[in-house]
Amino acid sequence: RIILIRHGRTYANEFLATPGTRWGDPGFYDDESLADAKLSPHGVRQALELRERLLSCGPESVLDLNDIDLIAVSPLTRTIQTLQLGFGVGVDVDDGSRGGGASSEAIVSGDVPIVALPLARERLFFCSDIGEPVSSLRKSYPWIDFKSEFYEGGSDDDDGDGDKPWWYVHPEGEEFCEWRP
Repeated sequence: RIILIRHGRTYANEFLATPGTRWGDPGFYDDESLADAKLSPHGVRQALELRERLLSCGPESVLDLNDIDLIAVSPLTRTIQTLQLGFGVGVDVDDGSRGGGASSEAIVSGDVPIVALPLARERLFFCSDIGEPVSSLRKSYPWIDFKSEFYEGGSDDDDGDGDKPWWYVHPEGEEFCEWRP
């Protein structure tokens, strides 16, 4: 069985919901400051509400948290933040500080592997869908496996520094055809 959980609301979601900022609106621009958009305060509340819903799951419910064998997460920061707050992994949920692995407040076992899965990301549509390099992600979230599903054969990249983009980058010199409506 696979359970999918969408990330909470981000600053980019809020920006794009503002009149005049929707794709196709006159004067639309893609705000580069929203790259790898983080959860907004509303998104943090949504992730904490997810946590409460998950904590209410027991052996009799549709989802038994003891049956989780693997957590796969998109490497976008908003999804990792939702995972941290929703499942209480890699963070002290009470004060929001970063920690390593599953905290005493985690609602899944510290033995459950957490793997970053680039194919689980959103399509590259806006700047907010551009991620952070693997080297940066590893430093921020050392309790997530960023190796096994990245690049061919699980290697970091050509020179091994973890800075090669894992998101789509249009080949230099090739004509670009806008595909968005």
